[in-house]
Amino acid sequence: MSDGDPGLPDPTDDHPSPEGGHHGPLLTLDSLGVHPGEPVRFRKAEGGRWFAGKIATSNPDGSMTLYDANGAARSLFPDRIEIQRPGARGRLVWITLADLATTSEQMRLF
Repeated sequence: MSDGDPGLPDPTDDHPSPEGGHHGPLLTLDSLGVHPGEPVRFRKAEGGRWFAGKIATSNPDGSMTLYDANGAARSLFPDRIEIQRPGARGRLVWITLADLATTSEQMRLF
Protein backbone atom coordinates (compact mmCIF):
# COMPACT_ATOMS: atom_id res chain seq x y z
CA MET A 1 0.00 0.00 0.00
CA SER A 2 1.02 3.59 -0.52
CA ASP A 3 2.42 5.61 2.41
CA GLY A 4 0.33 8.65 1.47
CA ASP A 5 -3.09 7.02 1.26
CA PRO A 6 -3.79 3.66 2.88
CA GLY A 7 -6.54 2.92 0.33
CA LEU A 8 -4.32 3.20 -2.76
CA PRO A 9 -1.82 0.57 -3.92
CA ASP A 10 1.80 1.54 -4.36
CA PRO A 11 2.73 1.14 -8.07
CA THR A 12 6.30 0.14 -7.14
CA ASP A 13 5.13 -2.89 -5.14
CA ASP A 14 5.11 -6.31 -6.75
CA HIS A 15 1.55 -7.58 -6.91
CA PRO A 16 -0.03 -10.89 -7.85
CA SER A 17 -2.42 -11.30 -10.73
CA PRO A 18 -6.09 -12.12 -10.17
CA GLU A 19 -5.35 -15.66 -11.41
CA GLY A 20 -2.81 -16.12 -8.61
CA GLY A 21 0.28 -15.75 -10.83
CA HIS A 22 2.99 -13.16 -10.33
CA HIS A 23 3.33 -10.32 -12.80
CA GLY A 24 5.88 -8.04 -11.09
CA PRO A 25 5.78 -4.26 -10.71
CA LEU A 26 3.11 -2.14 -12.38
CA LEU A 27 4.03 -1.35 -15.99
CA THR A 28 2.83 1.60 -18.03
CA LEU A 29 3.01 2.12 -21.79
CA ASP A 30 5.40 5.04 -21.29
CA SER A 31 7.75 2.99 -19.13
CA LEU A 32 7.85 0.33 -21.86
CA GLY A 33 8.36 2.80 -24.71
CA VAL A 34 5.08 1.63 -26.29
CA HIS A 35 2.58 4.01 -27.85
CA PRO A 36 -1.21 3.60 -28.04
CA GLY A 37 -2.25 2.19 -31.41
CA GLU A 38 0.91 0.13 -31.97
CA PRO A 39 0.24 -3.27 -33.52
CA VAL A 40 0.62 -6.25 -31.19
CA ARG A 41 -0.27 -9.91 -31.15
CA PHE A 42 -1.78 -11.72 -28.19
CA ARG A 43 -2.88 -15.12 -26.92
CA LYS A 44 -6.19 -15.61 -25.16
CA ALA A 45 -4.84 -18.67 -23.33
CA GLU A 46 -1.40 -20.15 -22.74
CA GLY A 47 -0.42 -22.22 -25.76
CA GLY A 48 -3.23 -20.82 -27.91
CA ARG A 49 -2.84 -19.25 -31.32
CA TRP A 50 -1.82 -15.64 -31.86
CA PHE A 51 -4.35 -12.91 -32.71
CA ALA A 52 -3.58 -9.44 -34.14
CA GLY A 53 -4.52 -6.33 -32.20
CA LYS A 54 -3.54 -2.80 -31.23
CA ILE A 55 -2.45 -1.73 -27.76
CA ALA A 56 -4.54 0.98 -26.09
CA THR A 57 -3.57 1.58 -22.45
CA SER A 58 -2.24 0.08 -19.21
CA ASN A 59 -4.51 -0.66 -16.24
CA PRO A 60 -3.98 -0.27 -12.47
CA ASP A 61 -4.01 -4.06 -11.99
CA GLY A 62 -0.96 -4.44 -14.29
CA SER A 63 -2.90 -5.63 -17.35
CA MET A 64 -2.91 -3.92 -20.74
CA THR A 65 -6.02 -3.04 -22.71
CA LEU A 66 -5.86 -3.80 -26.41
CA TYR A 67 -8.31 -4.05 -29.27
CA ASP A 68 -8.52 -7.10 -31.51
CA ALA A 69 -9.10 -7.03 -35.29
CA ASN A 70 -12.89 -6.86 -34.74
CA GLY A 71 -12.61 -3.85 -32.41
CA ALA A 72 -13.38 -5.78 -29.21
CA ALA A 73 -11.48 -4.58 -26.13
CA ARG A 74 -9.46 -7.09 -24.12
CA SER A 75 -7.37 -6.73 -20.97
CA LEU A 76 -4.43 -9.12 -20.81
CA PHE A 77 -1.25 -9.29 -18.78
CA PRO A 78 2.08 -8.43 -20.48
CA ASP A 79 3.22 -12.06 -20.63
CA ARG A 80 0.43 -12.80 -23.18
CA ILE A 81 1.12 -9.80 -25.44
CA GLU A 82 3.96 -9.50 -27.97
CA ILE A 83 5.20 -6.45 -29.87
CA GLN A 84 7.71 -6.13 -32.69
CA ARG A 85 11.08 -4.59 -31.91
CA PRO A 86 14.45 -4.67 -33.73
CA GLY A 87 16.49 -7.74 -32.78
CA ALA A 88 20.25 -8.07 -32.40
CA ARG A 89 20.83 -7.77 -36.16
CA GLY A 90 18.18 -5.12 -36.79
CA ARG A 91 15.44 -7.45 -38.07
CA LEU A 92 12.02 -7.06 -36.44
CA VAL A 93 11.27 -9.83 -33.93
CA TRP A 94 8.30 -10.46 -31.64
CA ILE A 95 9.00 -10.08 -27.90
CA THR A 96 6.60 -10.14 -24.96
CA LEU A 97 5.85 -6.91 -23.15
CA ALA A 98 7.13 -8.63 -20.00
CA ASP A 99 10.52 -9.18 -21.70
CA LEU A 100 10.48 -5.64 -23.08
CA ALA A 101 10.18 -4.35 -19.51
CA THR A 102 13.50 -5.97 -18.60
CA THR A 103 15.49 -4.68 -21.60
CA SER A 104 16.90 -1.25 -22.23
CA GLU A 105 15.68 0.62 -25.27
CA GLN A 106 16.77 3.88 -26.84
CA MET A 107 13.89 6.30 -26.35
CA ARG A 108 12.84 8.77 -29.06
CA LEU A 109 13.73 12.40 -28.42
CA PHE A 110 10.60 13.91 -29.90
